[in-house]
Amino acid sequence: MMQPDVMMDSFIGWFGEFAGPIGDRLKEIEHHSVIERIWQRDPTVWFSEPVDELTDRLGWLSLPDELSERIRRLTEKVQHLRPSWLEHVVLMGMGGSSLAPEVFEKMFSGKHPRPSFDVLDSTHPEAVRRLEARIQTDRTLFIVASKSGTTLETLSFFRYFWHRVYAKTKRPGEHFVAVTDPKTPLETLARERSFLTVFQAPSDIGGRFSALCEFGLVPILFAGLDPGILIDPLMERVAQCRLPRSRENPAALLGAFIGEAARRGRNRLTIWTPPSWRAFPSWLEQLLAESTGKDGRGIIPVVDEPPVSPACYRKDRAFVIYFDPGTEPPVNPRDVEQLVQLGHPVLQISVPSPARVGAEMFTWELAVAIAGMVLGIHPFNQPDVQLAKALAKQAMKGELEMNDEVQGTFIQDTKVLNRVMSRLKEHIRKGAYLAIQMFLPPSRAIDEAVRKLRQKVVETFGIASTAGYGPRFLHSTGQLHKGGPADGCFIQMIDEPRMNLAVPETDYTFDKLIRAQADGDRMALEQRGRPVVRLIVNGDAHQIFGALTRAMLEIWSES
Repeated sequence: MMQPDVMMDSFIGWFGEFAGPIGDRLKEIEHHSVIERIWQRDPTVWFSEPVDELTDRLGWLSLPDELSERIRRLTEKVQHLRPSWLEHVVLMGMGGSSLAPEVFEKMFSGKHPRPSFDVLDSTHPEAVRRLEARIQTDRTLFIVASKSGTTLETLSFFRYFWHRVYAKTKRPGEHFVAVTDPKTPLETLARERSFLTVFQAPSDIGGRFSALCEFGLVPILFAGLDPGILIDPLMERVAQCRLPRSRENPAALLGAFIGEAARRGRNRLTIWTPPSWRAFPSWLEQLLAESTGKDGRGIIPVVDEPPVSPACYRKDRAFVIYFDPGTEPPVNPRDVEQLVQLGHPVLQISVPSPARVGAEMFTWELAVAIAGMVLGIHPFNQPDVQLAKALAKQAMKGELEMNDEVQGTFIQDTKVLNRVMSRLKEHIRKGAYLAIQMFLPPSRAIDEAVRKLRQKVVETFGIASTAGYGPRFLHSTGQLHKGGPADGCFIQMIDEPRMNLAVPETDYTFDKLIRAQADGDRMALEQRGRPVVRLIVNGDAHQIFGALTRAMLEIWSES
């Protein structure tokens, strides 16, 4: 393989034609003392004038130094409160309130007996009922997590299961715990209903930067896991992330790499990990998309896309490849060598232990802050998320005018499907990335079918693709879709739920809620000029996505 352009600790990088610009950016970071200024919480790193959600969103920089004491304090409290009847832990939260603990649980879970752990972040009625069928509500602790304390999905989950628990016990509050910022409506609700306890998280930390505080730690402590294994690798990495010499600082290197590559047209950041790290990219996807996708710029995280022949990829990619020296690599080393030879910028990162995940999370947080400076954007806000929420509220009230085209096309209608898919043809041929948005009940069958579809898409057209379940992705990549680069095209998939589940204490059902969320996002994309089609699907996942794949290959390949 060619001589690497950089070797640092566990990082090895081949930057090709971008070696010069990335090197210049590292010199600039060092010359302007960017690392020192970020650690000093200097907002002029990003903007010369005061900007909202900047100086009051840098609390995550203090979390590593506080982690040991925070874990000790939280562990004592959880051990004191954990009920003797506990068999299941259910985390109700969206985006930054649930992604980190989900990653921790999947990466740290062992074979020793402990409570089962589930994350509920789908408002599809079938997803809610499936979870209910897996647990015994009178032996379940529900963790209600929301930074603002007003998250519609989270409060809907709470109301549904509160009434299920209330039917079985006179003291339902003992089955609920809240994690939220101080003085939120959720804290008030928790006090009124005598929750087991309320955990207050620091208010100067944005949701996607909250992995190492109460939002990330409390759920896994109740699930019987020990976050203490994060501490030593994290503190070792933090010491490196404080180094002022940019070529010795992993966060500076990573931030310069992803930021400069995106500035120069390589904004499809493709991330591959070994099996033991398979859960990590879902957290990283939100951090990248929501932090950088704004003002028409941004880094498009491409996660869970199957590797294909390097010759298939367009010249719009950069690659980050994690590997564990003790396991099979996620990509054939010969393919990595070919990527480098073809001129793709590639960064390899060695991660010998899942205990390193906290260190990697913090490194990416600092790197994204640096990349925000490189791209000239605000890395800590999410200005376009509110649009879809506002439109969803209108849809809930029946105030959105939805014509037949917006209502959707049944995927079984082949002629209409082909006509609809032809609307995306020119965008695909120009190299637009494809986003598949599924307001469907999550399942392994759908995951596998989507994976096969995405493989065909990149093999045939060379374009990058992303996929996400709604409304989960609205709290992750939704900001990027509407505020980031305007070269995406979108396929929204909805179904007709076979059941109606009422949300107690409200006038709506879960099926109405998820349809309103789909309608709101569909209209938001339209308002931002994004090409989007809606498909109505029902039935076997492989048949559905097989039909969609055939339509793509037939229509988009036509001359």
